[in-house]
Amino acid sequence: MIPIKPDENSSFFFMNNKNQIVRSGTMPHPHFHPNFEIYFITEGTVTYFIEDRRYKVREGDIVLIPDGVIHRTEYENGNCSRLLINCSPRYIPTSVRAEISSYLYLYRNPNIADEVLEIFEKIEKEYNSPDPLSESIIVLYTHMLFYLLKRNRAGCEEIENHTNNMSEAVEYLKNNFTRKITLGETAKYFSMSPEHFSRSFKKENGVGFNKYVNLLRLQKAEELLRTTDKNVSEIAEKCGFEDSNYFSLKFKELYGISPRSLRRSILSAD
Repeated sequence: MIPIKPDENSSFFFMNNKNQIVRSGTMPHPHFHPNFEIYFITEGTVTYFIEDRRYKVREGDIVLIPDGVIHRTEYENGNCSRLLINCSPRYIPTSVRAEISSYLYLYRNPNIADEVLEIFEKIEKEYNSPDPLSESIIVLYTHMLFYLLKRNRAGCEEIENHTNNMSEAVEYLKNNFTRKITLGETAKYFSMSPEHFSRSFKKENGVGFNKYVNLLRLQKAEELLRTTDKNVSEIAEKCGFEDSNYFSLKFKELYGISPRSLRRSILSAD
């Protein structure tokens, strides 16, 4: 389930699972978040599937995932633990936001790993034992973290190009998910059999074809519910769902709230 945005200006969440090590074989479902996420890997290795890229992430790496980016993790070859920050734009310096996309998603610079860990530990202390000043201090520390990453960008190690051979397919789906689109049609477009395309897509992106298309559609539907006055049936159709009941079911599975309930909550907040 993906939480609906509680507050676009001041949302912050911190998690430390160093003492709750994720075991090999854990494979969370593909998802996305309404806020920016920062992962700092403190032990082990993990594979991240992020949009059309696949990364082998190791201890000391930082994973940067902007809001709305579909991703999934796959743990293998032993244990992995990490520190996590999920935050709204308020916690990211304005001068850094525009450059985030140039970092891609994996930031690897062993020279600053100790400094990064120190900042995370300070944030954790304020987060777990807050006082009236803690929120402002957390903003300060997260800004320091992003400035540290920006200042040391040139010292990052070269990351192997993990763009997979399904990158064009992902782009094709992003451009066509609002219409009726099938596995067979897409496979034919890329001159592949449906079976081979399906296996390759899931292997490279960590999620099956239909689930990925649905994620794109639901992501767009949530945006339209918030920014337009179209009714639920109109939004379902505009996003590529032929059955509005099926749309409502999948929307609630993903967001934990029905489209109509979300619309009512938006109207009552105005």
